[in-house]
Amino acid sequence: MRAWFGSGVGVCHRVEEGGGGGRRAGRRLPASGCAPRIQCLYYNFPSGSILRFTAFDLLIRSDLELPELLPCTGRASETPDVVLRVDAADAPGGRRTGPFTRIGGDWFSLEVPGIARYLVERGAQVSIDPSPGADAAAVRLFLLGPVISALLAQRGLTVLRGAAVRVGEQCMVCAGASGGGKSTVAAALMLRGHQVLADDVVAVDGQGRVLPGLARLKLWADAARALGIDTAALSPVRPGMERFSLPLGASLAERALPVRSVYALAGIEGATALRVQAVRGMQRFGMLKALAYQPGLMEYFVREDRALLHTGGLGARVGIASVERPARGMDVNVLAEYLLDDMESQA
Repeated sequence: MRAWFGSGVGVCHRVEEGGGGGRRAGRRLPASGCAPRIQCLYYNFPSGSILRFTAFDLLIRSDLELPELLPCTGRASETPDVVLRVDAADAPGGRRTGPFTRIGGDWFSLEVPGIARYLVERGAQVSIDPSPGADAAAVRLFLLGPVISALLAQRGLTVLRGAAVRVGEQCMVCAGASGGGKSTVAAALMLRGHQVLADDVVAVDGQGRVLPGLARLKLWADAARALGIDTAALSPVRPGMERFSLPLGASLAERALPVRSVYALAGIEGATALRVQAVRGMQRFGMLKALAYQPGLMEYFVREDRALLHTGGLGARVGIASVERPARGMDVNVLAEYLLDDMESQA
């Protein structure tokens, strides 16, 4: 195994007064407002130490520092569910499913030129082979996006591209393509005191519950400014990007919660008003498949009958709607308030 370690990570946690997920959790903050209190914690990992983290109800052992995950203490004697190791990541043949991806048997591989090669096997192990001089944040960006989503699919979970926020004892999922406003809505609700379950990678188990995921939100600079969040102290998700990693701290939900509503968000150029349409009948199943993080992976790694059970069962239990919003100029607080009201109406 090759050593590839950093030298310690600083993480800023936002701490709200009060609890984490009521219908109108916390006080409403104006667009110019920000978190009432910031607490800075530092996770200092000695070089060469064995690092353990938790995410998606999994105990993860890693050769890499992962500030986007919660560090795990007190479980040193437990066998990890997942091992992330720095090692050769050669794909053993298989078939190409994209410019940089291959799949075969019980494995998935991703090669990002200039960043790293990744090999995901049996939902239990990821081999990571960083390119010479690769930036650590860039390596983690792909590891904790398409790579971890493939691992979760291998474990039989439904994986959506979106963000999930706690509302009472259930949760709302905002899903869709990049730029739809998923993370921005989650951040707006977080500033009201709602806890976040997941951002970018939303893992749903067979009981229709979202598992607590990564301990951060990814926000574009303009979205952060609109919410009054200062990005000066935040790290970009990779060098040169105007997208930042916002640590969740106490705003990360601690347990899985059932999905109540799924909203497929899309920003429409030229639109002047919000357009919401409920998705009904068999279209609900098709919508959930279209919102998958990597369409096709679940069908490949999960038996067809189980895949139908997961997405079909989820579609039968929750409200699903298509939400088209103006691509520019819409107040995210107005959108967040509308989604809360719509979710309440479905109760």
